[in-house]
Amino acid sequence: LAGLPMFSGIWLRAVSFVVIYCLLLIFLIHHAKKVDKKASDEDFGSSFEADAKMNRALVFFASILGVGMGCVLLSGFIPALQDLTMIIVALTFLIAGIVSTLLTGTKAKEMGSSFWYGLVSILPAVILILMASSVRYAMTEGKILDTILHGAITVAGDLPKWAIILFIYLIVLVMNFFISSGSAKAFLLMPLIVPMAQVFGISSQLCVMAFAFGDGFSNVFYPTNTVLLVSLGIADVSYGKWVKYSWKFQLINIVITSLLLLFGFAVGYC
Repeated sequence: LAGLPMFSGIWLRAVSFVVIYCLLLIFLIHHAKKVDKKASDEDFGSSFEADAKMNRALVFFASILGVGMGCVLLSGFIPALQDLTMIIVALTFLIAGIVSTLLTGTKAKEMGSSFWYGLVSILPAVILILMASSVRYAMTEGKILDTILHGAITVAGDLPKWAIILFIYLIVLVMNFFISSGSAKAFLLMPLIVPMAQVFGISSQLCVMAFAFGDGFSNVFYPTNTVLLVSLGIADVSYGKWVKYSWKFQLINIVITSLLLLFGFAVGYC
């Protein structure tokens, strides 16, 4: 949509990946140390025994997931797969779960009971998903999003050049609350923010990077994201508890990604 070739400008995105991944590792290691009960090997080491059925089930589980992830990666080169990504992910986990469970020797009746228990446990998340979708539907059908975008572009004209890229980042962050679909948001935003950025001498490459930052990380924070709601439902974790756990990471992440965008602007990233 921005008229850029695949993998162009990858160097700064690669740097961003390493920086954010290191931040995530630090965050997870810090949390692990907080909850570590310091169990000794004697406490649990002798309780593990080799299980041929379990090993075979794990191999099949990993293999099926590998095929699914391969299809997701191929969607970057095969446009026809892009709209099927979520379906592929869902089917991959469903098939992998059923096949690997049966291979462990679990009876179909017992597996069915576990499946039903899991289904019931995520029903509250289904209701939340419907509520989240209704917000997006109301915003779109009421043409409210168009009004917000028009006002945002008008405001950008009064900002210094370096602040415009951060403003674009903010636009995507706000829109991601209402439109969690990355492809739908790209079709809506990119035709607007790329020309706006070019008027102020900001490269399309930096626009794409701002879009990726705004569309990506907040997906695991906003309550309007269906994947987050389903995940919290399966893990039996309340949204309030999740916010309390992850808000510091999100805040530091916003600061770091903003600095990366300003760095890209300073070095003329294109």
